[in-house]
Amino acid sequence: MLERTIELKRNPFFVFILKFLPIIFWGGVISLWAYDAFSSDVSKLLCSFSFLFALVFALIDLKNNRRYLKFSESGVSVCVYKKGEFVVEKFLPANEMMLIKCNEHFKNIHITLSDTTRYELLKYNSAHMLGADKFFMVKAEMCRFFPSFAHEYIDDEVKSYLETGNLSEFVKSKVEMGKSTAVVLFVAELIFSAIPLGLSLIALAWVIVKIIYHFLLGVIFVLGKLKI
Repeated sequence: MLERTIELKRNPFFVFILKFLPIIFWGGVISLWAYDAFSSDVSKLLCSFSFLFALVFALIDLKNNRRYLKFSESGVSVCVYKKGEFVVEKFLPANEMMLIKCNEHFKNIHITLSDTTRYELLKYNSAHMLGADKFFMVKAEMCRFFPSFAHEYIDDEVKSYLETGNLSEFVKSKVEMGKSTAVVLFVAELIFSAIPLGLSLIALAWVIVKIIYHFLLGVIFVLGKLKI
């Protein structure tokens, strides 16, 4: 039985950093507002929390970067990397597919099943500009295995890829353009987020010191009560 596998992994650095820096920037903006509206302590807390939120969401995107799709005539398997091995997270049977939609701009592909469930087969939450080749290949494989649902996306580029297995120069140019866009965006976000990032690290250190200080006070208080 014919099968095709596509790894959805992109550059992990850009996947992480292009999710991390925008949250840091807006966290800095909110912390600045909190400084004027409330107090410096509230501002420091918000600044440190924004750093932790940015770290968590960026790590989630980084984790979701480690998956692949396996196409077959029976359907599509969405596989993820867990505990040192790839496991099937979701299987979308071909006989339950009703509609396939592709969004070129956001590199998004979703499938609507017979029970009206809408499943995001391909969705990049950050650095979607780096997914031009992955988006095209997934779209082409949908056209290969499920042409009755994806016939509107069958063009000369898709036909050429399905025949030769090679990306066209047009798609390759999109990949290079995406890389350049990611670099420019990274530099711009780094410039605007440099100060908020530094303040976030200082604020986080302040919160940690405060926690340690109050913990030690609690220990001293308990020891005093026990008269040790």
